[in-house]
Amino acid sequence: MFLSPVIPSKADEDKLVKWINDIKAEFAAVEDPAAFININSDKPFDPSFFKKEELAPELGEFTFSHAVGEIYGPYKEKNDWKIAKILKFEELPDSVQARHILIRVNSAPEAAKAAKTIDSLKTLIIKGAKFEDVAKANSQDPGSANNGGSLGWFRRGMMVKPFEDAAFFGKVNDLQVVNSQFGVHLLQVINRGKLAPNVQLGIIDRAITPSTQTYQATYTQASKFVSSNPDEKKFNDLIKSQGLDKKSAVVHENDKDITGIENSRVLIRAAYKAEKGALILSTEGTPIFELGDQFVVSVLSDIQKEGIATFNSVKSNIELAVKREKKAQQLIEKMSGKTDLTQLASLMGVTVNEANDINFESYSIPGLGNEPAVVGAASVLEVNKLSKPVQGNSGVFVVKVTSEKTGSQQNLAAEKFKLAASMNYRANSEAFEALREYAKIVDKRAKFY
Repeated sequence: MFLSPVIPSKADEDKLVKWINDIKAEFAAVEDPAAFININSDKPFDPSFFKKEELAPELGEFTFSHAVGEIYGPYKEKNDWKIAKILKFEELPDSVQARHILIRVNSAPEAAKAAKTIDSLKTLIIKGAKFEDVAKANSQDPGSANNGGSLGWFRRGMMVKPFEDAAFFGKVNDLQVVNSQFGVHLLQVINRGKLAPNVQLGIIDRAITPSTQTYQATYTQASKFVSSNPDEKKFNDLIKSQGLDKKSAVVHENDKDITGIENSRVLIRAAYKAEKGALILSTEGTPIFELGDQFVVSVLSDIQKEGIATFNSVKSNIELAVKREKKAQQLIEKMSGKTDLTQLASLMGVTVNEANDINFESYSIPGLGNEPAVVGAASVLEVNKLSKPVQGNSGVFVVKVTSEKTGSQQNLAAEKFKLAASMNYRANSEAFEALREYAKIVDKRAKFY
């Protein structure tokens, strides 16, 4: 596959920077910055407040040394150009202690009923009922109801936005009714942490994107490549001579995508209609596929037919497997007979790594992945003894058990039930597959989806 990514040009970026500079004066004078941002920015207005250390260093320095209404930028962050307007300063706590009563809402009719319930509970508390008692009897938040509605201390970012705003901007001991996606809350702030200056910024954020001209230029490049590459040999020769980006992939008929290429199912389907050595064509008859942010031109280099493969088609795989086997044997011979793990690691030029809580039921080893042979060796090894070299999936290993924990006595009846359930599921699955095979059902969905 030849990949031709659509990358924004310098002219595209220069055009965006000019647009940001041109809109700066209008942004400074606008009376409703939130609406202005929602119209002109890639990202909607964020009403959050930030401490100085939560902002980028230069932005933080500017913000906390200038007045409301002043603008910082344009400035670049990753692939975006931005301008930031200082909207408001507030002295806010770094954390709050609060409690609440929640009446959950799952539908529109329930919302009105929940609001009435919360209002009546608020009246009860105002008249002298204890918040804790009302919460235990009525709150539908199981995590806090048993504790009298207490949520303890929490910082910003730990609660949903409406609830967090009410908690951090509300007064201590006020009873506030708050609506969130969970339902209707009766919120009471019990205590506030240390106050610190926070700022609210209005930010216009625009990503650098390729222009129509850039798309057209990239497509033209792909078209020139196609026009001079009617077969596989010329395809590969030109990629090599021009140093182009080439990607190879083995795909199966029912695969959903190719790693690194967006929306590539359409290319996989087309590949199964192409001839070996020929360019892969779309349903419109073009070899140029626009997939995500790149144009892709592909050639079908080989076809692996169902059944036993020919030797030549799998020769490279066999050679690789044999080389790995021979390499493993050489390593086993070199590592055998050693009694000190540290010295062995030094001899082999590797480091000693540790893995905790490994047992016979472990599916994988942290940092190594699926290594059943290594797990098996570790499970039967005596403490402080070195194992013989073990050939695993990703290398040759020598294991030393440094400590062991004896597990609690297993519940034999529970284990039998667990195994029986597993075997029952497997039996049903195998029976279904046998029936499908006997019925000779051929799955042809891949040709249409």
